[in-house]
Amino acid sequence: MNRLFESILKNRWLVLLATMLFFFPAIYGLKFFEMKTDYRYYFKQDDPKLLALNRMDETYNESDTVLVLLAPKNGNVFTNKTLAQVSAMTEEFWNIPYSTRVDSLSNFQHTKAVEDTLYVDSLITDSSELDSYSIEEIRKIALGEEELVGRLISESGHVTAIAINIRLPGEEITETTEVIRAVQEIKSQYLAQNPETEIYLTGMLMGNQAGLDTIFNDNVTLVPLMGFAIIALLTMLYKSAWATLATVTILIFSLVTAFGIGAWLGLFMSSPSSSSPIVILTIAVADCVHVFITFFFALGKGLEKQDAILESLNLNWKPVAITSLTTAVGFLSLNFSEIPPFHTLGNQVAIGVTIACIASLTLLPILISWFPFKQRGEENSGEVSFMIPFAQNVVKNRKIYFVTVSALSIILSFYLTRLEINDQFVKFFDESVEFRYSTDFADRNLSSVYDMKFSLSCGQESCIYEPEYLLQVEKFAEWLRSHPEVVQVQAVTDTFKRLNRSMNGDLEEFYRVPQDRELASQYFLLYELSLPYGLDANHQVSFDKSESKILVSLKEQTTNEMLSIEKEFVTWMDDNLEDVEHFRSGVMLVFSHVGVENARSMIYGTAIALTVMSLIIGLSLTSFRLGLVSLVANMVPAVMAFGVWGLLVGQVGMAVAIAVGMTLGIVVDNAVHLLTKYSHAFENNGGEPDKSIEYAFSHVGVALLVCNSVLIAGFLILAQSSFSLNSHMAYFAATTFVLALIVDFLLLPPVLFWVDRALKR
Repeated sequence: MNRLFESILKNRWLVLLATMLFFFPAIYGLKFFEMKTDYRYYFKQDDPKLLALNRMDETYNESDTVLVLLAPKNGNVFTNKTLAQVSAMTEEFWNIPYSTRVDSLSNFQHTKAVEDTLYVDSLITDSSELDSYSIEEIRKIALGEEELVGRLISESGHVTAIAINIRLPGEEITETTEVIRAVQEIKSQYLAQNPETEIYLTGMLMGNQAGLDTIFNDNVTLVPLMGFAIIALLTMLYKSAWATLATVTILIFSLVTAFGIGAWLGLFMSSPSSSSPIVILTIAVADCVHVFITFFFALGKGLEKQDAILESLNLNWKPVAITSLTTAVGFLSLNFSEIPPFHTLGNQVAIGVTIACIASLTLLPILISWFPFKQRGEENSGEVSFMIPFAQNVVKNRKIYFVTVSALSIILSFYLTRLEINDQFVKFFDESVEFRYSTDFADRNLSSVYDMKFSLSCGQESCIYEPEYLLQVEKFAEWLRSHPEVVQVQAVTDTFKRLNRSMNGDLEEFYRVPQDRELASQYFLLYELSLPYGLDANHQVSFDKSESKILVSLKEQTTNEMLSIEKEFVTWMDDNLEDVEHFRSGVMLVFSHVGVENARSMIYGTAIALTVMSLIIGLSLTSFRLGLVSLVANMVPAVMAFGVWGLLVGQVGMAVAIAVGMTLGIVVDNAVHLLTKYSHAFENNGGEPDKSIEYAFSHVGVALLVCNSVLIAGFLILAQSSFSLNSHMAYFAATTFVLALIVDFLLLPPVLFWVDRALKR
């Protein structure tokens, strides 16, 4: 390896040329870089849950939704001005991009019969001619309709909603943004005209856009701020602007090359994989810091510049390579995840850390040889001298430190029992985000974005008109309405009951499903023929009339609550519905399943990765005992971090799953560098564990402090994000780095001392 490094420095121009021949095609590959925003990319193409979701969409012309809520400050929707505003906004929303259907109080298809003629018309036909009598009639009808209350009007009539169905072509990344901007423009226009009415925007499409906006905001504010903080701290700790410039060059080279190669390979960016640049940056910083700290230490001993470079490379190439390999293995374990964007995250980071490793051992020494680093005197090497008495103190008081840290880890491990695999989509955003406060308002006053959709099939064309089938559907709908978590239920039987009542003189005793198949068929045919364009009945029944949909709106739920409710609903259906086949879906439902399955598979993948990492470390250091010791050093910080999380938060979800893979690289990096230096000293110092510990701390202790301090500061900045996937990930990462330092500095040395002293005896 020494000859290889000498050859690199001797043929630096040739190496640089080869690097550029690799770098420029990678830059060109960035033109193929894609950002995916459709939540369907979170599922494998053959995932049964995605297939059920697609089947529901195809059967009932399902689409994404934007829900616009209007809340008059006087607490009454049923005024001339507010109803006129609802009517006008409904017409405007038909014209926004990709709009396929708009539902509101104004265009609700109210039915009435005059003798044998059925009339179907909008609830509000002309908002400019509403008198007090008409408004009272509208209020009475609206608050008496099961299809409206809890969906488009609150029970007390103080909040109303307009539901906009959007079907995106999926051809351009800007489609969601285009829709949301159009909706927000209309909102701003009507707020200016009607300041006494508050307007809130929610729905899944708003949630998608909120995720995009917060990630974009973080990438243009917090991530650069994190980068500047890292650069400033490195400059202060290096005491050299040239060293910082060289490090930044390696960071940029690693990121650009990794993403260029990823683009060539078809890897795409999404919300979960958006943290990959931070992970690559983290490992690249660690690689550079170790090379530079050892280089400066060698200069301080009086070595010439080239000799100092070679000494740093000889001492660091193995731990840098091991760290990169183990980090790559750790992130490749994300391929165990149930979420494809996690595969992209793992594969992208594996490429990035590999490139960072190669660059730090080839391009970095060339930059160091070119940049004007001056030889440092002995007095400048004193910056690491404090590590020797620190190491001596740890060895001398090893029992105290061992017991203290062990007790702390045991206490924190008890809080692991408080952890539950759980997530809450809306809580991904803090209350400063429009989607969050609008959804919270909707959940308190009308309905939330949480729902389940059930398709009930009777197996034959036009069989939904059978009285037996309609009674089964009505039975299920009524049971659902009795459930405390259910806000509103929409079923086709509501339409049949309304039609039956209208055709029988609007008598309430006829508000029931028709008892005759032919009658039900004729009613529904008349109803469909009377509907205006864009408001057909296909959102309730299949085209061949062999199945119908029940939409269940729920109060805001966590992942586990959602799955528990689903289990209860399905159990009831299996026990009570005869001769009715059913399947279920819903965006929040499938995400709940995937979130839990993903967390479990991530735990499995992480356990495998830790085992493989320890084997790699043991084989690389040709020491079974050091492999076992590394397993302790790698696992204990993770256990302690989860304990802290259990104490303070209590839930683990997607953010923590990302953070585990991210922090694993640095945790392993700390242990590998300490164990490598320790192993080197142990073999060359007659097997004296105390002297070997002193050597390891003197040669790598400062580098670990610098690296972890820089990263902790950077992640604490990122933790200020309004997006919990980023903020929770950052807090968990910073916590893990702090605990990893405690374990490596206070627990690992006593373990090494006792193990090797016993072996020596």
